[in-house]
Amino acid sequence: MIDRAWKYTRKASYWSHPPVEGTKLRRPKRKTRVSNIYLRVLVENRQFRNLWAAQVVSQCGDWFNSIALYTLVLKLTGRTEALGLLVVAQFLPAAVAGFWVGPLVDRFSRRTLMFGCDLARSLLALCFLIVTSAQHLHLIYFLTVLMVICQALFEPARKAILPDLVAPREMVAANAVAGATWSSMLAFGAALGGLVTGLLGVRWGFCLNSLSFLVSAWFVRRIDVEESTGGDRPLTKAGWGEAIHYLNEHRKTAVLAACKLLWCLSGGLTLVLTLYGNKIFPLGKDGALSIGLFYACRGLGAAIGPFVAHRVGGSSLKQMERALLPSFLVGGLGYFLLARSQTMPEAMVCIVLAHLGGATSWVFSTTILQLALPSQVRGRVFSLEFTGLTLATATSSYLVGLAGDRGWSAPELAQAVAATLLSAGLVLAFSLNSLRKIELSEAQPEDDPKTARFNA
Repeated sequence: MIDRAWKYTRKASYWSHPPVEGTKLRRPKRKTRVSNIYLRVLVENRQFRNLWAAQVVSQCGDWFNSIALYTLVLKLTGRTEALGLLVVAQFLPAAVAGFWVGPLVDRFSRRTLMFGCDLARSLLALCFLIVTSAQHLHLIYFLTVLMVICQALFEPARKAILPDLVAPREMVAANAVAGATWSSMLAFGAALGGLVTGLLGVRWGFCLNSLSFLVSAWFVRRIDVEESTGGDRPLTKAGWGEAIHYLNEHRKTAVLAACKLLWCLSGGLTLVLTLYGNKIFPLGKDGALSIGLFYACRGLGAAIGPFVAHRVGGSSLKQMERALLPSFLVGGLGYFLLARSQTMPEAMVCIVLAHLGGATSWVFSTTILQLALPSQVRGRVFSLEFTGLTLATATSSYLVGLAGDRGWSAPELAQAVAATLLSAGLVLAFSLNSLRKIELSEAQPEDDPKTARFNA
């Protein structure tokens, strides 16, 4: 009897030898599935874990670079307008580059594009070591433009490849993890970058940023996935006409793609935080430590915002859409209170509150687009979205820098940011509500039984 049982069960993986008579057969315990959905997508999905690891190291290095650049430009020039031009150089080129990188993302391997961008940015980061005086200010802007062009290609590729790595039911969790990672790296990287820059100088920030891109390239290279790009189509088929036609046919998707653009109309908030750290509550050399702490608070709020919204509001498409307006209102409230803060701890709490809302709108709008967009236009739509948000951020940053040089105080600029966020949220809500009414009116003749009987 035992021999017969072994005959039919010898292929089972938990048998290592024939059973001994008189002993009980025990199956090994099954591997316990991770219950937390956020940890599960990291633990059980190796491809997403590689993409996430690349994001961790590169974005941490980004904030070393940003804090070092902000500190260096203020030290060399002492002018807020020069800092505003730096922020413009960090965003405006992406708006121009977005028009030609979108078709590339939908045509070629997204993993290969990300790998090449990381290598190029690693070399460019080291070139900032050449800058030693105000006469090299143009070199700072030029190198920043080149790095931003690489970023304009990397980010749409990263967003477009994510649905190929993650199941639809885990998309919200994956985006929440990615958003929280960006926020955590903002908090950790900005605080550590401020500490390193304040104690050791800006050159260390540039070197660490270069190293982070090399590590990121190594993780990107480890991603092994069959991508759903348009590699079998002629390049002319990946032009902008197809994507524009799709957005014209799906107006709600177009409005949701503009959600980040509306938020980034307040993109000058990065300068507001820098001014608060440099002039209102300065700590460390040239205020680098307090600038890092304020950016860390921004990251802390952005890290926990999507998780709170996901737990409270839910993860369905309708629930995520309904959360967009409150996220803008919370952001505006945070900067309105920041303008009235009297101490540094009060200012830090207000910044955390403001970016609870900002991260929620960012993560939820991204998730809705990834679930709604077909793969053949996904790269171009995300590239168009990136173009819009960078253009809005660059314009807002330059205007805030110009206003700072014209005598506006940091609290007055914070009030302007609050008013912009509240107005943008109302515009988004009005647009979505109008489209919803149009959809209902178009569906009414078919759904109304009275109308159906009349037509019959």
